[in-house]
Amino acid sequence: DSIVRHVPILTQILGGNLVTYTILVFNDGDSDFTSVTVSDPLCATMTGPSGDDGDGILSPAEGWTYTCSRTLDATTINTVTVDADGPGGPVSVTDSATVRVRDPQ
Repeated sequence: DSIVRHVPILTQILGGNLVTYTILVFNDGDSDFTSVTVSDPLCATMTGPSGDDGDGILSPAEGWTYTCSRTLDATTINTVTVDADGPGGPVSVTDSATVRVRDPQ
C-alpha cells in the first residue's frame, strides 16, 4: 500500500526564496489507516489535512493533503514521515524531495 508522496511546488529556486511543499497521504490499498500523523523536520507549521471526510480515518482511495512553506538558502533534501496504524499494526513511511537553490547573484 502506498501512503505518502512528497512534492515541492518548485524544484529549483533562487536563494532566499520561499518554497511550498505539498504532502499527499493517499491510501491506495483496501484497508483503513487510523492515527495518521505527518512530521517534517523543516516545517514547524503545517496546514492540513484537507481531503479528510471528517472521520479521521484514511480510508481506501482517500487522500489527505498537507502543505508547508520554508525559505531556503541552500539546496535541501526534505524528508517527511507519515506514521499510522494499519491493519497489520503500526506503519511508518518516509519520502524525500530535493529543491535546488541557485545563488541569487
